[in-house]
Amino acid sequence: GTLQGPGLEPFPSPEDAVEKGLVHTAKLVAHLVRHRIEQWGQTVRAAGESAELRKLLEEWNRAADRYPRDDRRKLVLGDEGVRLQKFCDALHQGSLREPAFENWHLLDRDGTLVARTPYEPKTIGQMFRERDYFQGLLRHMKSEKGNSPHVSGGFRSVSDDHYKFDICWPVLGDNGEFLGVVAIAIGVHSTLGLHD
Repeated sequence: GTLQGPGLEPFPSPEDAVEKGLVHTAKLVAHLVRHRIEQWGQTVRAAGESAELRKLLEEWNRAADRYPRDDRRKLVLGDEGVRLQKFCDALHQGSLREPAFENWHLLDRDGTLVARTPYEPKTIGQMFRERDYFQGLLRHMKSEKGNSPHVSGGFRSVSDDHYKFDICWPVLGDNGEFLGVVAIAIGVHSTLGLHD
């Protein structure tokens, strides 16, 4: 600041005032984003704890045991895959008023993409085991934060070429066995729903 006044007390410079305002704004935005991520986490957790989804993934996994890991595309077109896609479509329809949600998707216990909204046939049945929304979730489950949603690292979607991050929740069977992943993708180009 510059020295002014009788006691030569410093007045903040215009640059100091701008910096202070930017810091305040950054803290506010960070708080809002964290709040939104917590809300989205509650949404994805509710989906992941659904008895219907648990049953659908159990059926899928039993059927998948009869197919090689790298040849699940045929299974996607079968009854189990169709039912999972309908479940995923219903999640999508229920969240249309949420502008930040780009898509919902489901992975089985091996990391196979078994359903996605909007439906994208070129990626359904592919393995995404290496992605953070799968591997990171597995690590997250073992950590002290394991009872909270996992927020993945950013990635570029092969389905639509958008940059996103996922909020994920594990789907667990009655005995705690890992059945798969339910996730919502948030586009980083969006406003994250911070304004109307």
